[in-house]
Amino acid sequence: MNLFTGKPLPWIYGGAIVLAVIAAIVVGLVLASSASTTGAASPDSASSSPSVAGQLQSHGPGLGNGLPSGEVTASSVAPGSPSIRAQQNVTPASVTISPAEDYNPIRSQHTFTIEVEQADGSAAPGAAVELILNRFGDAVGDIVSIGGVDPDKVDNTFGRVTTDDNGEATLTITATREGDTDVTAYVPAIADAGAHKVFAVKHWVDLVAAFPEDAANLVGTAHPMAVTVNRVSDGAPLEGVPVIWSLTDGTPDATLNGQPSEVSTVTDAAGVSSVVLEQVAPETGDNTVYISVLHSTGDELYSRIVTKTWQAPSLNITKDGPASVGLSRTANYVISVTNEGDRTATGVTLTDTLPAGMSYVSADPEPSEIGDGTVVWSIGDLEPAGNALVSVTLSADAVGEMINTASAISTEGFTGEGSATTMVIPGSLTVTKTGPETANITDIVNYEITVTNDGEGALTDVTITDTVPAGLSFFSGVPGPTEGTTWNLGTLEAGESRTIMVAASGDAAGDYSLPVTVTSAEGAQADASVDTTIVAPDLAVTKTASADTFLVGTEVTFTIEVSNSGDGPAFNAAVSDAMPAGLTVVSSDPEATVAEDGSLNWTVDQLDAGASTTFTVVVTAAESGDYENAVAVTVLDTTAEDDTSVRANTPGVSLQKMGGSVMYTDGQRDYQITATNNGESDLTGVVITDAIPAGMSYVGSDSDGTHSAGVVTWNIGDLAIGGTVTVTVTLRGDDAGMYTNTASVTSTEGASDETTFDVEVRAAAGASLAILDDNDPIGVGEVTTYTVTVTNQGEDSSLTNVTLAVVIPTEFTIVSAGDGTISGQRVSFDLGEIGVGAGETVTITVEATAAGDVVASATLTYAEFTQAITDEEGTTIVDR
Repeated sequence: MNLFTGKPLPWIYGGAIVLAVIAAIVVGLVLASSASTTGAASPDSASSSPSVAGQLQSHGPGLGNGLPSGEVTASSVAPGSPSIRAQQNVTPASVTISPAEDYNPIRSQHTFTIEVEQADGSAAPGAAVELILNRFGDAVGDIVSIGGVDPDKVDNTFGRVTTDDNGEATLTITATREGDTDVTAYVPAIADAGAHKVFAVKHWVDLVAAFPEDAANLVGTAHPMAVTVNRVSDGAPLEGVPVIWSLTDGTPDATLNGQPSEVSTVTDAAGVSSVVLEQVAPETGDNTVYISVLHSTGDELYSRIVTKTWQAPSLNITKDGPASVGLSRTANYVISVTNEGDRTATGVTLTDTLPAGMSYVSADPEPSEIGDGTVVWSIGDLEPAGNALVSVTLSADAVGEMINTASAISTEGFTGEGSATTMVIPGSLTVTKTGPETANITDIVNYEITVTNDGEGALTDVTITDTVPAGLSFFSGVPGPTEGTTWNLGTLEAGESRTIMVAASGDAAGDYSLPVTVTSAEGAQADASVDTTIVAPDLAVTKTASADTFLVGTEVTFTIEVSNSGDGPAFNAAVSDAMPAGLTVVSSDPEATVAEDGSLNWTVDQLDAGASTTFTVVVTAAESGDYENAVAVTVLDTTAEDDTSVRANTPGVSLQKMGGSVMYTDGQRDYQITATNNGESDLTGVVITDAIPAGMSYVGSDSDGTHSAGVVTWNIGDLAIGGTVTVTVTLRGDDAGMYTNTASVTSTEGASDETTFDVEVRAAAGASLAILDDNDPIGVGEVTTYTVTVTNQGEDSSLTNVTLAVVIPTEFTIVSAGDGTISGQRVSFDLGEIGVGAGETVTITVEATAAGDVVASATLTYAEFTQAITDEEGTTIVDR
């Protein structure tokens, strides 16, 4: 059974010629457009495939419609197609479709690319393209989608599209069974009838191939490769499918099934074709194999290039250690084994060969074997870029240059080597002695002596001899001396240091030099010395107060100064301040410790010669009186003292204000304010202020008073005990009302007082009232208007709560009264407030109903006047 079907490309060209002939015969019968098609054909359905005539009717524009070349009409372009607009700016000259012929497995999708160009080879965007699947005989395939501008898939075998900005469009098709799909791409706007159509064929096969992937192998090993071929429809393997294997390069040298270049195979019953790739000689690099799966016709269906990478490990050994080491000391080495290749090195063994004059001490990790002058580790496998570290410690047993070499080898035979060179050298002695440059007499003075073997070898019978000069006494040593002030340290290893502590006491002030010598049995020697001056302190203390007198409740500051006039520092000096009863401590700086007796205590850790330190204490007194405060400082059983006295006084001041309690607006009154010092101390910085309330204003004051922003201020200055001072201020009443005037007095000492005074300002107001008629006399049935005017004649006060009542004679009927309230013959108005110089006018319109001499009256009331004001207007009414 033939597993593959297909037609060669020449069939397509023959089919195109037949289509052209048929199109010429039936051109007059072609329908206007397949846009009227209402349904899509079922994929690969023979029963739904249109006949040849049907294709001509449905897809006539794609096969030629007898119109002039390049002409675009409604019959060749669907209504609304953007291609008409787009082609106005370009002239398509050629069209291509790719690929022109290809194989695809059934049930997959394939996309063709259609390119339309102008005569100069540039893209032709906006060109209309008609895409046709030519359904003849056993043709298969359906349109899946169309890509481009405004794609229009009319049915499964025909569609339209406009090329994009690159002059391109795409057509994606599929098929569910074997066979060929013949594709025509037609560009109506191409004038050349021989160039406006292009053809392609897609061969669909029920076959899919699985190729080997790129891989990497160890050099020198065989690598099998296989291709598996199955049917797409049911997944069954395909036997007898030709497969060609081609070795496309010759470096590294390799073979396929023993052949140097190409091998032809066919799939077996399992659908598998396989070969073995082998190197002629192990070598790193890449081989590429071109694999072709062929059709029964010999055409290539599928292909793949597979790259085989040949890899190998590469061992690099580095060994790091000290450039030099002392005799009998140990040297630490780090051996690094790195696989710098691209393949795992297996079974790696590391061997360290020790030079004569060095011996093994320890290693990490533990070696697998320790031989005579060799140390061996089993490293195991090292992956590419893998690294193994080994630390080994060796003892330097002889003087000279030591070359230490390490080597590694894998089971594949790959090796590496590295070495380190160390010089073994002997050592030497150094000694240091440190102690204070100065020390207080009677203090214990500590010295530290450090001996170091800073060479590369050990020293034996190391002895320290320390000299204590007259004027100082040896006190102790840690560790204790071997004899007198001599210490035998025994053996001192290379790099080792030993320290002893020597304590001495100063018996007399002066300058002293304290030497030390260290020796060894090998003849090494070192000397050092330290100088110390024994000094003694001499402390004094003074105490002062910030003021001799101060006020009760205010603060006074005591300052304590401790000074050292000696030539040595004082340590742990005790300062004590005996605070007298009646004084309360507010704060101390630095903060003091308070004893049970109330005294303040400080400790001066260190006060150098010529230096001083200060303490401050802030206190207050609850009551007046004299207070004496003493202070003492003690160091080395020596005490210095000082004291100071202060007095506390109680300040006091009182304030009174007198003057007229009533005035009228625009009137003025004088007010007297008197301050009296009724305390125990003179006052300074005395200031009297008077705050003028709203509704009143400042007129003047005696010569010392100043006015600003409603406040009058007198800077009195000093006011002795029992003294008084009186100031005067003149105020004006501006607005009627009750006002509280507040005066106050302050002083630098904090004494103050305040007093208030109530003043009533009364208003004076005046008003006038007039009522007039506008027609007089009038006849019965005629109309007249009364006008009533209220005027504020005052100059400094508004009229408030103003009301107006007008009584109209009974011979009239009230026609209108504006905002007035009408009650019978009475009209009332609530005028509220009328400002200074202002007025209000109201009108009342009436109609005469009977003849006679009548009088209309108006009555005015307001809050500032206790009597009602009235006015009248007479009117004559005649019967005409």
